Amino acid sequence: MKGLFNIKFVFGILFFALAVFYFVFGYYAERARVEPKGDNAYEEKGDLISATINDAGILLEIADSQEERVLGLSGRSGLPPGRGLLFIYDKAGYHGIWMKDMNFAIDIIWLDEDREVVHIKENALPENFPEAYYPNAPAVYVLEVNTEYVEKTGLEIGNRLDFSTED
Repeated sequence: MKGLFNIKFVFGILFFALAVFYFVFGYYAERARVEPKGDNAYEEKGDLISATINDAGILLEIADSQEERVLGLSGRSGLPPGRGLLFIYDKAGYHGIWMKDMNFAIDIIWLDEDREVVHIKENALPENFPEAYYPNAPAVYVLEVNTEYVEKTGLEIGNRLDFSTED
């Protein structure tokens, strides 16, 4: 009986270790599939759209594909004032943001399906990689802006992001 207990214990530990290994390395392998290509100093990937949040105007670049969301602002030397990158997901979730290959600090703002702010991470630092930041409520949108944007605009939970993607 004691031998059977030891075997179950060992298999339990092995199963747990494999699960952790699969999660950690699987997650990072998926995120690492898209690497910055060359000098990615502020290079817009598409048209900018105008938006307003807490009565402050901002121009947004849209990241709505898996490749664009994985790359994010990685490898860029900075983000011009009054600009941001808006991640758009197909469904609400606890979408994490990390600072892989980032060269500057940012504020991260999560918004729900009604475009209301549900979580804010101020001053996310590049040196905090591989830490990932997650909202405490489901979000459909994630907005990355220059650090201190939240403080300068007085942005807070419940504020709404207004924009239109129609011409």
